[in-house]
Amino acid sequence: MFDFAEAHEYAKLKQVLHDLEREGFLFRVGKRYLLDTKTVEGFTGVLQMSERGDYGFVVTKGRGFSDIFIPQRYLGTALHGDRVEVSLLARKKGKNIEGEITKVIERSSKEIRGVLHKSGSFYFVRPDEKKDSARYIYILSGTSGRQRWRQSYGRRYLLGGWTS
Repeated sequence: MFDFAEAHEYAKLKQVLHDLEREGFLFRVGKRYLLDTKTVEGFTGVLQMSERGDYGFVVTKGRGFSDIFIPQRYLGTALHGDRVEVSLLARKKGKNIEGEITKVIERSSKEIRGVLHKSGSFYFVRPDEKKDSARYIYILSGTSGRQRWRQSYGRRYLLGGWTS
């Protein structure tokens, strides 16, 4: 099935399989490794963003493996501290398995403080929270109080009652 040019490639594959078995993603039947589907569906945890806010880790309690790395492109609408559901990807980033946020279960905060900006024909809020400052919250065109937005961009705002 696999044709390894070098012996070290085969050894590396075996090490990855052993690591995935130890972390509970695979189980062994004889010489074969099988995916444990119970472990890859429905992961939940709390998103911890990096200081710059350009990637994060989902911290899962009691799973017996390392945190799940979430690159910026797979963060969705999640913000620092949100309780999220994660789908695992077939990649590793360093020592961590990589994942994608599929759902925000619970927001860490019902209010977001930030500065309102205008770009072309739309408005957005850049959050004050340093770990979320790389993420923008866009204001939809049908939002009530549009006249007020036009007159006050550049000022601080508190957004409340938002979900995803």
